[in-house]
Amino acid sequence: LLGWSPADNREIFSLEELVKAFDYHHMSKSPAVFDYTKLKWMNGEYIKAMDFDSYFEMAEPYIRKVITRDYDIRKIAE
Repeated sequence: LLGWSPADNREIFSLEELVKAFDYHHMSKSPAVFDYTKLKWMNGEYIKAMDFDSYFEMAEPYIRKVITRDYDIRKIAE
């Protein structure tokens, strides 16, 4: 969350962990800065933590947009 930091400085949370850890007392009064590089890193961490079937279900439509030939899409996704 922009403008908020947890007490233990963790950066990766499940939704349930985030709900439990959130405390509005840790909100910053200074303006938040959006860090695109950090967003890409964080997305990568969530993707690496996913099981393959969940990842493939989400990625398949995007892979099919670029791979138009008859290839084994699951193998490409691995």
